Amino acid sequence: MKARDGLRSHYTSRVKTGSHLAQSIRKRPIAAFLVIVFAISYPLGMAFNVFVSSTLAPNSLLGVYLPRLLTVWGPAAAALLVAACGAGSIRVSHLLRSCRISGQQAALVILISAVGVGIAGAAFALSGVRTSDVAHLAFDQAPILLLHFVVQSVVIGLGEEIGWRGWLLPSLAEGRTFGMAAGITGLLWAIWHAPVFLSGISVSFSFGLLIAALAVILAWVWKRSAGSIALVATAHGAANAPFVFFESLFRERSGGVALVENAFRHLSVLYACVAVVLVAADRRIWAVTNEQPSATQASA
Repeated sequence: MKARDGLRSHYTSRVKTGSHLAQSIRKRPIAAFLVIVFAISYPLGMAFNVFVSSTLAPNSLLGVYLPRLLTVWGPAAAALLVAACGAGSIRVSHLLRSCRISGQQAALVILISAVGVGIAGAAFALSGVRTSDVAHLAFDQAPILLLHFVVQSVVIGLGEEIGWRGWLLPSLAEGRTFGMAAGITGLLWAIWHAPVFLSGISVSFSFGLLIAALAVILAWVWKRSAGSIALVATAHGAANAPFVFFESLFRERSGGVALVENAFRHLSVLYACVAVVLVAADRRIWAVTNEQPSATQASA
């Protein structure tokens, strides 16, 4: 009898602890989201990265992506945990539904992917690679490029965008202008990428410009797609995959490191130009203030 009472007391204590934690998350959902993101992505993600990297060839596809898995899925895990606690207006079911691509969106996926290849190819062409060489590589090794697209969109894109644009952006947009919410989300996203800014002044400047540009572009895609995380993840993957693909082909050549760095500078400028066009051509959405969460986001 005493053993049963002790077990019941232990279970009740654990339930109360979980309840208190959930209540704390519900009181400060955005702060809780950020704490969970950085806790998963940094101490856990870095330890996972070091362990897995030591077992894989660094230039293989698995070696490039698998070590980063826990880090890039930190935002998604945080969003799902916070939503599961009932914090904020966005529910787990909404986040999961938004990750599906409908038949009507298939053409947009192809278009976004083609634009991504075009911008990355232009960056290398502006850096001195012949346009014909860029085109031939893209066509001749299309299966590898496609594989990069799939992995980037699913592993990197969904992992980051379920959290940053899927949960945080609309949460910040409640009571703020969409432009301000997008800016705050972009700033926090940049801070999350802090280790990249330790790569030298040139790379840091280019990466900072690219992050700022993509923060605008991905927020615009989210807004204009009625909150489709799948399309935002596709756009994220399209910004990464073609450049990583071309980088893997050119870096090992003579003068390849300098070529890739120069191409990365051009890439950031090209995406910055796209962001400026989106802001100028669609000015109204950035000034919209969302006072109430949408019915679809608030539904269970």
